[in-house]
Amino acid sequence: MGASQRSPIRPTAGAKRVTALLDDSLDVALASAALPGVAEAECKARRLARRLRRQPEPDLKPLLDLIAGLAGSQAFDIVRAHSIRFHLANTAEQYHRLAALRQAESQPEATPYAESLDRVLRDIRARGVPA
Repeated sequence: MGASQRSPIRPTAGAKRVTALLDDSLDVALASAALPGVAEAECKARRLARRLRRQPEPDLKPLLDLIAGLAGSQAFDIVRAHSIRFHLANTAEQYHRLAALRQAESQPEATPYAESLDRVLRDIRARGVPA
């Protein structure tokens, strides 16, 4: 990476805390929503999937057995819960990413991040693209 480029924006500790808080809030909501076994099964599936991602040759049988043992409506509720969890995490990360970009762009002497609008416009101007 050259001196004129910043490293990519990484999720901050604040973003990770917000994501964890949203995770916990969703767990509470699922547990109180009177959906028998959904909170537990979704949590177990998520833990299994995380563990499997770290293995070079994962044994998918425990996760597949968990999924096969679900009733159709339960499987649907688990997919919905996971989708909500994923959406909440992405929203929190996007919020913190935008906050970091805004803060960086408020310092005119700083080199803008490669993915910022300011950087894109500078690159376009530097290449002589007419307005």
